[in-house]
Amino acid sequence: MLLINKYMLKRFVNTMLAAIFGLCVIFVVVNLLENLDDFIDAKASLSVIAKYYLYFLPDIMKLLTPVAILVSALFSVGNMSNLNEITAMKSGGMSIYRIMRPFIVLCIFISIGQIYFNGWVVPRANERKNAIEYQYLGADNAKPIQNLYYRDSPTTNVLIMYYDIIGGVARNTTIENYAGGEKSPRLLKRINAPEMRYDSVRHDWVMKDVVVRDFSGKNIRNYRIPEMRTKLNITAKKVAKMQKSTDVMTYDEYREYMDFLAMGGKDITQLEVEYYGNYAFPFADIIVILFAIPFASVKKKNGIAVQIAAAMIVAFTYLIFTKLGQSVGSSLHLNAILSGWLANIVFLGVGITVILKTKT
Repeated sequence: MLLINKYMLKRFVNTMLAAIFGLCVIFVVVNLLENLDDFIDAKASLSVIAKYYLYFLPDIMKLLTPVAILVSALFSVGNMSNLNEITAMKSGGMSIYRIMRPFIVLCIFISIGQIYFNGWVVPRANERKNAIEYQYLGADNAKPIQNLYYRDSPTTNVLIMYYDIIGGVARNTTIENYAGGEKSPRLLKRINAPEMRYDSVRHDWVMKDVVVRDFSGKNIRNYRIPEMRTKLNITAKKVAKMQKSTDVMTYDEYREYMDFLAMGGKDITQLEVEYYGNYAFPFADIIVILFAIPFASVKKKNGIAVQIAAAMIVAFTYLIFTKLGQSVGSSLHLNAILSGWLANIVFLGVGITVILKTKT
């Protein structure tokens, strides 16, 4: 049995590596044709272009790995079926479940590895790729943050009209202090400053030309302060992170980003669904096996044409349903974890049904 497992997995892995390589080459060539004029206009060297696509490869592999596994399972098992090897295995007492076992075990390890790869390797590569896009393709990766409004604490709201990431300067900042709790809030003080900078040594913010309106007494008091220091939960690094897109955040940074937004009172439902969906996506590697092997184990007259068509239909249906399921889950106010895993749950059920209907 061990020899048969090695034989099947060797064919599967070789086909999978070839599929990943072929799909990545196609993706890179298509993308290069789209961006080649921009690289030439920007006078980018061949080494810069090579680095760009080197950093782009992890993101491509993240998306294409389940597709490559699906293609590999269909082709390797389908070829064994056409050569009557699957029939011989079944004649020797091996059921379809026994044939699937080594593939599923291997894909479990691939899925676990892909969680780390997708969550920590891909974001760092995307960050370097985006830096090249900013320099050579005109992508705006350092755009300022405008109209940042958040709750710094239960009694403090902060509004930053404009924050310059490069200069590290907040413009037209308003801080409001309240009393009375959430049920009956009462404004105590409003602080306005045209300029505010973060002091990384003392870990506080320095506000210039401050105007204070004090509502705590019977009469409203207005006064000016040339310079004022204030402690806020938000730091310059946290503000800068809000400018980053989620595709360059590690899963830890993504979680921290959501917690920060939630602290400010923002609805993070959609972000949570995407967050849990990111963890769910690698397990598509296992689910596609449930479709591929039962389908490929049955000998077909049309051979490779049917295998290719089946691979494309299942792959694109899953990818479309992944986003659709997340949108449906959010609109129906389902639990964020359930919404993120909805596509996997549905396709797992369909995959099990396919197995049960396949002759063992």
